[in-house]
Amino acid sequence: MQIRLFHKLLLVLVGTTLCSVLLFAGFAHWYSSRSFLHYLNDERNARLDALSEQLLAIHERDGDWRSLQHNEHAWRRLVRAVARSNKDDDERARAATVSDVRRAAHAVANCPVHASCRSDAL
Repeated sequence: MQIRLFHKLLLVLVGTTLCSVLLFAGFAHWYSSRSFLHYLNDERNARLDALSEQLLAIHERDGDWRSLQHNEHAWRRLVRAVARSNKDDDERARAATVSDVRRAAHAVANCPVHASCRSDAL
């Protein structure tokens, strides 16, 4: 039994489509993994920078590390404070973005140029 030309072309089309989808999925997985790792590294570096600034301030104030050396409670409190300040910074940035969007929406809603657009939409 001979395979007709239609079936040959269909097999080529299906094979090409399958290869394309697999290549795209592989590339998307690789790229998202790489981007996520960069994000995690940036977050870790930001936390370490903030912690190093706090440690430097403690060393300049006390002249040594004795206040943290045998005091696990003080160390944990310092790490929590740095983590909390980073979280607060993220929340402030997110709130600023939301307020910017609200402010822009309010400006467009009250703009006399767009009054005709609003009346047409209603």
